[in-house]
Amino acid sequence: MTQPFTVELLHGLAEAGARHTRAELRDPDGHDEAMLAELREGATPAESVTALLAALTLRIGEIERPTPDRIRALSVGDRERLMLALCARLLGHEADLVAACTSCGALAEVTVAFAGLARSDALADSHVTLTDGEARWTA
Repeated sequence: MTQPFTVELLHGLAEAGARHTRAELRDPDGHDEAMLAELREGATPAESVTALLAALTLRIGEIERPTPDRIRALSVGDRERLMLALCARLLGHEADLVAACTSCGALAEVTVAFAGLARSDALADSHVTLTDGEARWTA
């Protein structure tokens, strides 16, 4: 069995006068895949993410086995941080993405580092500059 991994949340859960910002997750297994497959037909993507995060989150601070309601209470950014950490854990630290230019429709392939997207200091910037050789895009 693999070791649980931790994710620092920016906002976390505020309960009982404390803010809980350290999440501990486990890796998904076959049961989680089966649960998602069953949800696929009737659930929205947000409902599927909530179910997955609730199944994989062992604790947030002192809150053990947070319920789907507690997962929904997290900020959108914290939910995304959990999903980015899960993606990095399962897919590796980088992913190649393809984006289309909104002006000309040209396609650009860029490599994105999951850790860079989840960095707390990255939130200070409202944009990211992507480069490929001499070409530059702002996202």
